[in-house]
Amino acid sequence: MRNLIRSLFRQATRDEFLNSQNPATLIEMPPKDPKVPVAVPSAEQICALLDAGEPEFQVLTWFVVVTACRIGEALGLKWGAINFEDKLVWFLTARYLGEEHLTKGHSGREPVVLMDEEIARLREYKARTPQVTEGDLVFPHLKDAKRAMTDDLALSALQRAAAKVGLHVTWHQLRHGGASMLYRAGVPIKVIQKRLGHSKYQTTADWYLERDQEAARKAAKIQSEFLAGWTKKHPANVAASVAVSGDKKSSAVVSC
Repeated sequence: MRNLIRSLFRQATRDEFLNSQNPATLIEMPPKDPKVPVAVPSAEQICALLDAGEPEFQVLTWFVVVTACRIGEALGLKWGAINFEDKLVWFLTARYLGEEHLTKGHSGREPVVLMDEEIARLREYKARTPQVTEGDLVFPHLKDAKRAMTDDLALSALQRAAAKVGLHVTWHQLRHGGASMLYRAGVPIKVIQKRLGHSKYQTTADWYLERDQEAARKAAKIQSEFLAGWTKKHPANVAASVAVSGDKKSSAVVSC
């Protein structure tokens, strides 16, 4: 609701109905309840998910994982937006609720780079329907190649495959998983930002990398090992002791 109101006032300013600061920017959101981060699927789980998928949906699931694109961008992708020679894919349009839209952020401004393996798989997938044109959808409706596949149909197929391997995932969680895999591999945030099509790198950092529990455990391990030598000399059971004598209490705390 806050974002909607802010967008309305922003447009009103552009249309010169307002000439002051956007009043919606002053809205203060209530604090969020603390939540345990949702774990993203591991590489092994994603491979099991792909194996469990119905054949007609396997390539769609694989494509979302390997590009970390939004499901709407995959459903709106046309063959002409894939440059097989330069190994690039351009997300120019997206489809949501059966309607075609421009992609969010700046996805259409920068292509996503693919490797030879991905290009080969896409060539093989395209060869299954040799009559397709550059303007045809890459992932059309199963019953009519001229119609777009709907969000609900794609999500139902994903959840059927996930249930077979004991997972509960959404398309957006797969996108999160792709971002986390890149981050864990040491890819700079700015590079991840461009691949995900975010207009600001803060979005990538705040919403896509904060759930990385593996990185959090690695940080804890580094800090723990930093004081490993001291810990061996001073076991935890002598870190603090309290002596009580009558009404007087004294404490001795071992500090580093």
